[in-house]
Amino acid sequence: MRNNCLLTWIATIFVLVLGTTITASGLFAEEPKGKAEKNFFMFVQNAKSGELKSVEGKKDTYVLTLYEVSPQVVYFSDRPQRIVGHVEVAKFLKGLGFGEKNPPNAAIQLLEANEQQDTIVVELIKPHYDEAKRTLRYEVKILKEAKKGLAVFTEKKDSKLPTKFNDVSLFIDDCPDFFYNCTTGDTQHGNIGPIGTCWSWSDFDCEPCNVDPNALCNSTYPSCNGNCQTSVVSGPARE
Repeated sequence: MRNNCLLTWIATIFVLVLGTTITASGLFAEEPKGKAEKNFFMFVQNAKSGELKSVEGKKDTYVLTLYEVSPQVVYFSDRPQRIVGHVEVAKFLKGLGFGEKNPPNAAIQLLEANEQQDTIVVELIKPHYDEAKRTLRYEVKILKEAKKGLAVFTEKKDSKLPTKFNDVSLFIDDCPDFFYNCTTGDTQHGNIGPIGTCWSWSDFDCEPCNVDPNALCNSTYPSCNGNCQTSVVSGPARE
């Protein structure tokens, strides 16, 4: 039942953003007060057309190029609140993180394609955005399964897409979990994590949910003497 409700919510967002340029006066939601619970977000990028070309020597790996990309990325939450907002593409790409060790997963969905070639699930890495030309390029690797926030796409998932296509949307999964390194100066005391991160309304990036990593380092490693600082090491692969 929950998946059906989420599919309806996704469909509403899909209809809202597909083929629409969202301006600064467009879709906004007031920031909720406090972070007692984590809101699970999904992010939507849409474009007028695109193409998918295989990368020689890399199995199931392709270059995805999107043309006439919407200048805004829509984000919405499924639970525990219904929250909708948007962020500029450049800020989104910087804030979510697309490292090769912990790439975001996404469902690529086409509006005008046959049912056997309209949806695939991928990892997204190496984004390159040309704002002036409104083009966006990713290196993508096709995944066999759609899990967690993208699980609703499991039944629609196909093995491939057409080489060229029109009207495309990317549904991108939520912020990752990260491991943090605890240090004082040049001294490394150890790691903490994984720590869940949440999408920040104010900074437009992924930040630790309901926890201060520095405080956790200092409580975990007495050798820090209360002076530990943290830096991101890596995150486990999104599932």
